[in-house]
Amino acid sequence: MLLYLRDPTQFGVCINATMGGLAMATGSLPFRANSRTSYERFCQLLREWRERYDIAPQEADAVLAALWRNGREKDRKPPPSVEFGDSPLRFLADLAANNNGE
Repeated sequence: MLLYLRDPTQFGVCINATMGGLAMATGSLPFRANSRTSYERFCQLLREWRERYDIAPQEADAVLAALWRNGREKDRKPPPSVEFGDSPLRFLADLAANNNGE
């Protein structure tokens, strides 16, 4: 983050959302926050991506985070649905009709 504050045109903020968003936007391999080589690759691709789409350094974080969130939501699968038919409703109706014991 300090490098970004020093020169936002050359450096980017390297957090999960920006790394994930840029990887999705460019089709790149995932970035690693604990690798200088990976951070340098992130910054290079970030500059190229910003230039290509005319995105200011101050806008990049928000755009990449939105791309990342959107991509993650698409990857989520809905929980499997289980069809019980009318059996549970019949059971409850029978229970209500014959609920005369403890």
